[in-house]
Amino acid sequence: MNNLLSAEFFKLFRRKSFYVCLAILLVMILISAIATKTLIETFTISDGDFETMGLDLSDMSAASQLPGAFSDSDTFSLLLAIFVSLFICADYSSGTIKNTCSRGYSRWKIYMSKLVAVWFVAAVYIVSSIIVRYLVYGALFEFGTITSGMVTEFLMICGAEMLIFMALSSIFVFISTLAKNPGIAIAVNVSLSMFVALILQLLDMFSKLDVNFSHYWLVSIGTEISHFNIADGIIVRIVLVSAVYLAVFMALGFSLFQKEDIKV
Repeated sequence: MNNLLSAEFFKLFRRKSFYVCLAILLVMILISAIATKTLIETFTISDGDFETMGLDLSDMSAASQLPGAFSDSDTFSLLLAIFVSLFICADYSSGTIKNTCSRGYSRWKIYMSKLVAVWFVAAVYIVSSIIVRYLVYGALFEFGTITSGMVTEFLMICGAEMLIFMALSSIFVFISTLAKNPGIAIAVNVSLSMFVALILQLLDMFSKLDVNFSHYWLVSIGTEISHFNIADGIIVRIVLVSAVYLAVFMALGFSLFQKEDIKV
């Protein structure tokens, strides 16, 4: 297993798409912060007027904006979908997967090593987003004060968000393994990250059922915990939903890869 992980991380750090997607993500955070700063300075009105509009200038501090790193889950999932598609399908395009299977490794270990590498990418993107957002908002506005209560809640938020993106990554890996072609994998995975949430929002608007469908899709639920003072039960629901997705698509992925006809 260690050899498989070493090989996956070696390929990971050599892929330009890993750095390009990360750079795009961080640049978008910078652009968003600058746009917010410009908006506030352009419309010079009093704090009271901001409160009337439903805005609170104190929320612009870096401390209070920490969970805001997850406010744009659709962009995060889009970039992750593109990277995973390219990363997984590259082994099929280059024939590397045949060489790996010919060395006698068990199929589940091979598949698991790919999942771990992709989960690592999600973790790097999450941590990088948090750090850059904190520094940018601190420089443009103020850093603010981080209390012990904020730290505790933020760690819970980060844990829940990591589980969300582990589950989402597992879906992307499964689709990429099934497609084997980077073009098809990108098309399907990007569609999942972009359009499913939109379709579910429309269902929520027009459905007469007493069910909020968006509460059960990974991309949608990520934005529910992009702020402090989260209502009771939301994180529990998100953890349970994410765990189900993760378990199901890991099982499907292992089964698919185990039965795959890879001629060595």
